[in-house]
Amino acid sequence: MADDDLVARLRRGLEAKDPSATAQAFVSIDPVTPLPLPLLAATSNLLSLHRHNTAAYSAFERGLALADGPAALVKAGLNFNALLYACCREPSMLPSARTAWRVLGEAGVAPELPPLEKYIGSLLESQSYDDAFGV
Repeated sequence: MADDDLVARLRRGLEAKDPSATAQAFVSIDPVTPLPLPLLAATSNLLSLHRHNTAAYSAFERGLALADGPAALVKAGLNFNALLYACCREPSMLPSARTAWRVLGEAGVAPELPPLEKYIGSLLESQSYDDAFGV
C-alpha cells in the first residue's frame, strides 16, 4: 500500500480515536516518510493512552528527530506524561522511559503524579536506586 494511503488511514484512525487502526497504519508507514509534527504527537498520545507502548514511543522518536527541540513537541501537542507512563508499563522499555523523562525535563513540562510514581517504581524494580532517588 502506498504511503499516502497509509497516512490517510493513520489520519482516519486518529479522527475515529481508534488505537488499533492508528497503530496498524503508523507501523506500516515507511520510517523515512515525512509526517507533520502534530500528526506524530497525536499518534503518540492516542497510542500511549491505549497501551500501544512501543508504537507510541516510535511516534515520539520520529517527532523528536524532526522537532527543533522538545518545546516544539509540546507546542505540537505531545502529552509527555502519557508517554512516560506508557514507557513504564513494560520493563523492557525502561531506556525509553529514561529518554522520555530527560526530554520532558528539557521541555520544561512538570510531571504529573501517576506517571512520576510509575517511573520511580520502574526504576526501583530495575534496581536503579540512585536514579530513583535522584528523581
